[in-house]
Amino acid sequence: MLTRTPTPPERWPTGDSADSEIAFALGVASVSWDVELAATQPWLAADRLVLLGQRDGPDLERHEVDSLAGRSTLIDAATVREDLAAAAARAGGLLAPDPFWFHLDWGVLANEEMAR
Repeated sequence: MLTRTPTPPERWPTGDSADSEIAFALGVASVSWDVELAATQPWLAADRLVLLGQRDGPDLERHEVDSLAGRSTLIDAATVREDLAAAAARAGGLLAPDPFWFHLDWGVLANEEMAR
């Protein structure tokens, strides 16, 4: 499963909220188990989100989730593979000088290893 989609937990086969951090941050999925926390959503504006290595097209379609294209900056996997340093610099440049949170989905580094 990919974590770089705004997917509510109920749309994933596992129902696991760990697969939905972007959905929670954007307010697409409610943290309904905590009323006070839910009242603070969204925690992140889509235009302040930069995704590197986006490769979720089939997952979006399968789970009927809207793409972030046009709302967030998407730097596709081919671009990242071609020049990781340039892709990272672009992402950092879009976010700086504001503080930012970096999340790495290990599956993008060795997806076949994650299946074991």
